[in-house]
Amino acid sequence: MAVADALAVAKAKDVTLDERKIAQLDDAGDEGVDIVFKDGLRARAALLVHKPPTGVVAADLVIELGVDIIEGTDSLVKRNDPFGRTNVRGVFVTGDVGTLLE
Repeated sequence: MAVADALAVAKAKDVTLDERKIAQLDDAGDEGVDIVFKDGLRARAALLVHKPPTGVVAADLVIELGVDIIEGTDSLVKRNDPFGRTNVRGVFVTGDVGTLLE
């Protein structure tokens, strides 16, 4: 599922997306995590997810091999789980540069 699709589903389920910079995280025990933002405001969350920006180090190699990439990205590779198989026989992707084939 593309990130935009996942965000749409999350918003439909009343999930809050907050892109403020975080200064500190404090354990709130069974209630989740307390977030202290750089602006000094606080919030509590039962679940906190972070997806840092990623990219392929050898993007030229991906292009040369003819590996399918996700439209709208420079080099995010399409993959089939559970083993990270790509559209090119014998080429596999691991880590944050691959996403499931749609």
